Amino acid sequence: MNLGGEVGHVYMDMPPNSSNLVASQVNVTDELVEKIVKNAAQLGCPVLVHAEDYESCGCGIKKAKEKNQDGLSAWSSSRSPEFEAKAIKTVCKFGREYDCVIYFVHIGSEEALLQIQEEKKLGTKFL
Repeated sequence: MNLGGEVGHVYMDMPPNSSNLVASQVNVTDELVEKIVKNAAQLGCPVLVHAEDYESCGCGIKKAKEKNQDGLSAWSSSRSPEFEAKAIKTVCKFGREYDCVIYFVHIGSEEALLQIQEEKKLGTKFL
C-alpha cells in the first residue's frame, strides 16, 4: 500500500513467511511510474500495478489520523474508487506511450473495471 505524500510510509508483510507488519518509506510519484514503465518496456517486461493515487489516499489517511485512526483498516476506508481509477488512467497512459503491457494485481471497484475497459479501447495492452 503506497502511503506516500502526507503519510510517507507503507505497511507490508516482511520477511517472507511472516505476518508481522513492518513500516517502510515510500514515495511513488507519476515521474517514478513513468520511469518504471519506460524501463520495463525497454526490457520487454510487463508492469504489475497496485493501482492507488498516493496523493488522494494520503489526504484520506491524513483525515483518518486526525480522528486517531491508523493502520490497515484506516487505509482501506480512506481509499475511494475514484483514486483507483485515477491511478489506472495514469499508468495506462504511460503504457501506451512506451508500448508496455500492464497487469493489475487486483481490482477493488466497478469504477476501476470501467476505467480499464476505457483504457483498452484507447489501445493499452493488458496481460
